Amino acid sequence: MKMGIFSLFSGAKVASKLNLEELIYNVAEFQRDEDFQDLYRRMENSEVFVPVVQSSLPLDVKPGQRITTDSSVSIRMHTVRAPDGQSLIPCATQQDSPILKSGYVGMRWVGFLEMSLKVDPPPYGVLLQGQRSWVAFDLARVRHILKVTSRK
Repeated sequence: MKMGIFSLFSGAKVASKLNLEELIYNVAEFQRDEDFQDLYRRMENSEVFVPVVQSSLPLDVKPGQRITTDSSVSIRMHTVRAPDGQSLIPCATQQDSPILKSGYVGMRWVGFLEMSLKVDPPPYGVLLQGQRSWVAFDLARVRHILKVTSRK
C-alpha cells in the first residue's frame, strides 16, 4: 500500500491514461505535477463515500436513500490520524471500502472538499482512499483543488 500527504504546489496539466487506482498510487509514490493535475480532473465529477457516525443521520433515513441537508442537520464524520498524527477526514472511491463499514454517505468530490473547509474544529486535511493506495491533502491544497476545478 502506498500513501502520501501533500501540501500545496502548482503544476502543469498533462492527461494520463492511468486508472484511478494507478493515479492515486502515482501521486503518493512519485508526486509528479501531471499526476496531481490528472487526479484533480478525474475526481472533479466523481462521487466519493464518506464514513459517518450512524447515529448522527436523521432517524427516518433508509440505506440508499438520497437526502438533502441544511444547516439544521449536523452529520458527524469519522476522522482518521495520519502517520504524523494530523486529523484527516477520509473518503473512499469505492463503496465497499473497509473504512465505510460503520456507515457512510455518498457525495460529489467537490462537495466533500467544500464541506471539509467548514468543519469546526478544522482538520489538517482530507484523505482520498483508493482500493489499496491513499493520498492526503492539507487544507491549503484543498483550497487549491477547488480553485483549479472551478475555473471551468
